[in-house]
Amino acid sequence: MRKVGPGERAGQPAPTAAAAPHTPLPLWTDPPTHTAQASLQQASQQGRGPASIIIVQPTVVLAGPGVSSNGSSGGGSSSWGSSGSPDWYRAALQNAAAVQQHNWQPATNAARDKAWAELEEWCRARLGRPAQACSPADLLVYQASNWLGAHGRQVLANGARVPAPSTLQTTLAHLSTRFAELGRRGQWDPATGSGNPCLSMELRTFKGGFSNLMQEAGFRPKAAPPLAEAKLQQLVSALVQEADAVGAAGRAPWHVEALLRRDAAMAALLWESYRRPAEVGSLSSSAVSTTGGSVVAQASSSKMCHASQGGRLPRPIEVHGPGGEQLCQLLGSYQSCLERHGQQLGQFLFSPLRRDGSALEGSKGLSAAALTQRLVGHLQRRGMYEGESAYSLKRGGMQHAFYVGGQTLAAVGEAADIDTPAVVQLYLDPKRHL
Repeated sequence: MRKVGPGERAGQPAPTAAAAPHTPLPLWTDPPTHTAQASLQQASQQGRGPASIIIVQPTVVLAGPGVSSNGSSGGGSSSWGSSGSPDWYRAALQNAAAVQQHNWQPATNAARDKAWAELEEWCRARLGRPAQACSPADLLVYQASNWLGAHGRQVLANGARVPAPSTLQTTLAHLSTRFAELGRRGQWDPATGSGNPCLSMELRTFKGGFSNLMQEAGFRPKAAPPLAEAKLQQLVSALVQEADAVGAAGRAPWHVEALLRRDAAMAALLWESYRRPAEVGSLSSSAVSTTGGSVVAQASSSKMCHASQGGRLPRPIEVHGPGGEQLCQLLGSYQSCLERHGQQLGQFLFSPLRRDGSALEGSKGLSAAALTQRLVGHLQRRGMYEGESAYSLKRGGMQHAFYVGGQTLAAVGEAADIDTPAVVQLYLDPKRHL
C-alpha cells in the first residue's frame, strides 16, 4: 500500500514477497493419499468401480496423441517411437499445466480440496476404498447418510437444519471437477462403469429432488440484509476505539490491536468499494495507493470478468470524498500499528494471522469465509448482529449510493464492476433479504 497523501508518511510500496503457490491436484497425478493404480486394483478386487477409469502414473504428463511423457502408449500409436516424447515437449506441457492451474481462484481450489477430503475420508471409513472409485450409488449414499446432515445451515419450519440447494450443487460441482482431474471424464456410462459419477442421471435427479423438497418445506433463498451507513460507522468506530484501548494498555499480544484495525479498514473498504468479499480479501498491497484523501486500488480478480468470461481486467476501485478520507486514515492506522510492532504488510493488503500468532501470513490473502467470520463475530460480540454476512456491506454500500447518493444504476454497476443491469438490480432490491 502506497501512502503518499498529504499528512501521510511517505513510504515505499509494501514488499511483495513471492506468494506461496496453491498446489491444486495436477491433471496427471494421483490423489495425495493413495496411488491411482492401487485405487483401481482395489476397486477391481471388490468387483465394483468403473472399469474404464483413465489412470495415469503419478509423474506422467499426457504428451500427445496416444503418448505419455514416460514413453508409454496411452491409446493409439506413438508419434515419438519407443524413446518417448522429447524433453522440450514435456517441459512445454509442464508450462501449460502451470497456466491451467490459474483457471480457478485460490478460494475455489480450497473449497474443492475440502469437499474431496471429506468424501475421501468417508469412503475409506465406510466403504473401505478411495473416493476415486466411487459410483453414482456411492455418492447418493454419501449425500443422504452423511453430507446433508453435516452441512445444515438453513433452518426449516420444523426446526430441521439442512444445506441450501445451491450448496449441494456447488459441492457436487467441486467433486465433478476433481473426478475429471483424475481422469474420470464424460457422462457416466452404467454399462461400462466409466465416466464421471457426478454426471449421471442419479445425481441429476437427486439435486432436482432435493431442491423441490426444500421449496415444499418453505425454503426460500434470501440475500444478505444490507448494512446501513449508520451501522457501518457504529461498527468501525467500535473497532477503532477497542484497538486504541488495547494499544494504550499494552498488555495484549500485538496482533489483537492489529487485527482490530485491519478489520475496521476491511469493513469500510467492503462498504465503499461495492466489491465482493473475495475481491477485497485478495487485494495486493502494492496495488493500493492513498493519495490526497482518496483510495485507488486495482483488483486482481473479479467474478464478473473471469478469464472464461471475456478476459478483461477488473475495473479499478476508487473511493473519494469523506469515505476516501476515512479509509485513508483506517489503512494508515493499520499499517502504522504493524510497523510499531515490528511487522509489515506482505503481498496482500489483508492477510490472516499465523497459527502461532508471530506474524501475518503475508503471502496469503484473507478468504471470503474468514473475512465473513471476522465481521460477523464483531457484530455478534457487540449485540449488533441481525443476520448479516460480508455481502451485507456490499449491498449496503451499493444501495446507499443509489437511494441516498442519487447515483444511476449504470454508475453503481460500473463502480461494483458489474456489467449486467439485472444483476445490479438484484443488489439494489431493498426487500430481497426479507
